[in-house]
Amino acid sequence: MLAVAAAVALVGSGCTGDDSIDVVIDDGLGVTDRDTAAMDLAMDNGYASASRSLEGAPFDGLALDVEYFEPLRKGEWVAPERCTFSTRVSVNGELMSQGFNGPRNDDDREAGDGVLVATTNGVVSGDITDPAPSTAIDDRTEADPTTTIEAPAGTTVGEPDPNSETPVQDDGSSEDGSGEDGHSPGSGSRPALLALAVVHGHDQVVELSTEHPAVVPSNALEAQPLDGWNVLRVAFEPDADLGDTVPVTLRRIHSDGTETSEALDVPVGGSELTLLTEEWAFDLNGVDDTCRVPGGSIDNQPPEPRTDILGSPVGDAPDLPEPGVAPADPAAAADEALRSLRAMYDITDVYAASKRDHVENPDDWDAIRRELIADDIVGPYMSNLEPEFRSSVFISPTEAHILYRVGPSYQWEIGRVLLIDGRWRVAAGTLCRDLSAASYRCSGVINDPPPGPLG
Repeated sequence: MLAVAAAVALVGSGCTGDDSIDVVIDDGLGVTDRDTAAMDLAMDNGYASASRSLEGAPFDGLALDVEYFEPLRKGEWVAPERCTFSTRVSVNGELMSQGFNGPRNDDDREAGDGVLVATTNGVVSGDITDPAPSTAIDDRTEADPTTTIEAPAGTTVGEPDPNSETPVQDDGSSEDGSGEDGHSPGSGSRPALLALAVVHGHDQVVELSTEHPAVVPSNALEAQPLDGWNVLRVAFEPDADLGDTVPVTLRRIHSDGTETSEALDVPVGGSELTLLTEEWAFDLNGVDDTCRVPGGSIDNQPPEPRTDILGSPVGDAPDLPEPGVAPADPAAAADEALRSLRAMYDITDVYAASKRDHVENPDDWDAIRRELIADDIVGPYMSNLEPEFRSSVFISPTEAHILYRVGPSYQWEIGRVLLIDGRWRVAAGTLCRDLSAASYRCSGVINDPPPGPLG
């Protein structure tokens, strides 16, 4: 009601001597301040040029939505930059940020890194388990004595047993994420107060943590890939006395291996996402009566729907499985898993022999590589081989499932990366499923289920 009343009052208000907005609204609830009026006017000057939602990630019911705006155009009039902001984010449609001058699209790398924070009531899903011991399992034989590393002739490690009703994965769990006893590590939930960090950046793995005594241990949804936007959370006991703010630490692992950490104070309570990146702040003082939108039809056009390389619409991302027990350092493990995926899709040398260090069965890869070179299977797709990552979960200390796109013009898909002999390696089923999009069939390998790069 306040927003509507402010907009009505602004239409009828005039300029003051210093071009400032002078608005007094008698709505029975009090008087709105200048900032509210200025933000409403700035909103009137913005055209929603694009939006995106981070579907497909198991964020305990947290839905992140990002809106991008371009200046409104009407005939020869274009809203001045000082009159409109470029970005706004919300979580669950309830926690909303003010408009700010952040990224103008998902791949806007010039905007740099940024973060917004808030708290909200929510739940922590999954069985609450202690982190893996510091001596992380490096060998799957130790993790599960029944697992056989050496594959039978004509097959690849990780291939399901055709005589088994529920195929068994390399860590001893079933394909549906349950353990050998059928127990799902993601069952159950409990209420919690969630401290959120909405972060932006590229080619990173980010992690949110806290040393506060009221923290609730969880299953590593705090560490995620970052290629654009993502949302992280740490959980606290719902009845804990946290005061006005709660301290958390945002850790970033960059693509060059360097790490940075930032201490954040997250306000407790409220319904607004607080922007902590000062250079992104939108200056409300620049909004004045000269920002008023003239009459007439707008000239802005809605964006074209996103399509893949074949012109088909980019579909919704598939859902990742519930998390299980994570490695001792989930962020470092996720970073290594993503590095293996990037190495397999490295366009600087698509047929590099060194890729064998990043794939589940190196000997099988050598044979595949020779065939790829002979027929130049991958060459025509080189311009579309840069993967874009959205989110990841560990279903065990030795298996990560990662939501990504190979392109980024292709469809969203889930890839498996396995810890074998101390190195995170791309599962043969994942690699061969992706190669099937180039009409190549791996001999003796059962491809991971769709969706794949082409849907």
